[in-house]
Amino acid sequence: MCYVFDAYYIDSAMERFMIDGTPIFLLFSNGREKDRLMGDSDREIPEECIRDSVATK
Repeated sequence: MCYVFDAYYIDSAMERFMIDGTPIFLLFSNGREKDRLMGDSDREIPEECIRDSVATK
């Protein structure tokens, strides 16, 4: 599942999830944050982060 926040809600979303900057990928499991990846990266980095998080589930 992927969520994209509208510009009108970005400030409240950043506060709620304690985000200091963008881009950021937040990975959740059972409604709780499991991992996060911050900063600009190529396509392989987020895919690797997701694979690692799923593997340790």
